[in-house]
This record gives sequence, structure tokens and C-alpha cells, in this order.
Amino acid sequence: MSYLVSCKNGYLEGIEPFSNHIRKNELYEKLCFLADQLSLDEFTGYLVEGQYFINLWTAIIILDRFRPKTSEKLIGLNNNKSIAEDCLETIEQYSARFKQDGQFDNYQKWILEIKSSHS
Repeated sequence: MSYLVSCKNGYLEGIEPFSNHIRKNELYEKLCFLADQLSLDEFTGYLVEGQYFINLWTAIIILDRFRPKTSEKLIGLNNNKSIAEDCLETIEQYSARFKQDGQFDNYQKWILEIKSSHS
């Protein structure tokens, strides 16, 4: 199954990023597996997909798995912006809608860890 279809199925099942135990979730593992099959440049293309949390899942996985350096730019999308900066902005835009049990708290803990590792 493709990355896009997997994101759509997760969305339809009500699986959202930063929900409790998401890292142990089959969807997250599948998305990470599919992401690992691509280069960072290829995978950043999913950042422009606005449906089914595709850009959100992509931003999380990029920061979690690929760990781009702040000097790495969005080639072809926005050559002046760093990949990490764009991913952080994408995730922060969604943060107001994190309403599931523990979701916002999980997001806050995660974002602090990511920001400290990218400074």
C-alpha cells in the first residue's frame, strides 16, 4: 500500500499524530517503513499534500527519522527555507486541533525534544 493511501486510511480510522501510544501504532510504523524507502529529497514532496494529515505525518517523520540539518533546503519547493523549519511550521499549524486524550501534551514534549536536537 502506498504512503498516500496509508495516510488516508489512518485518517478515516481516526488515527491522529501525537495520540497516546502512536509510536507503537501500526500506521506510524508503516508510514516510517514507506518513508525509509525514499530519499529525503523525494520524501519532502509529500509536504505539499494537504489532505488526510499527509503533510503533518510527513513533517513528523522527516524530523523524527531523517533528522535534516538546518542547512538542508527545500529544493524545488522553497529553496530559501530549511526543511526542518518548514516541518516545524507545518506541525505547529496543526497543534491547535490536537484534542484527543494527551495529544497536545505529547506534541509539546515531542516538539521540545526536536527543537533542542536541531539547535
